[in-house]
Amino acid sequence: MNGAKLGWLLGGVGSLVWLAILSVVWLVHGHVGGGALGLAVFAAGIAYLLIFAPWRLPHTPIRRLYLGFLAILLAGVAVAIWQYRQALGAAQSMPLLVIGTLFIPFFTLGRRSWSDMRNE
Repeated sequence: MNGAKLGWLLGGVGSLVWLAILSVVWLVHGHVGGGALGLAVFAAGIAYLLIFAPWRLPHTPIRRLYLGFLAILLAGVAVAIWQYRQALGAAQSMPLLVIGTLFIPFFTLGRRSWSDMRNE
């Protein structure tokens, strides 16, 4: 497996692993709803990474594929916020800078697809 494939797979799994860990913690503490929902979002993210891998859809712009994964990642963030809603006050929110960094690959990839990257 080459570096670009590993980057897609390991980068995606790495960006979701926090949700799996928190979900197990929530389950251990008896928060079955949040834990199950978190594990479901984690599983959806892993399935998305495998089904919509750029090399399986070589002519689809990678940023379009990344945007779908980003939606799943933000769903995981929503589950975490829902799970900690009592602990979070109105003054505490995710800084826009952090959210903005999630969109960097969307802009830097441009309209390039997997086949374009393989021909460079």
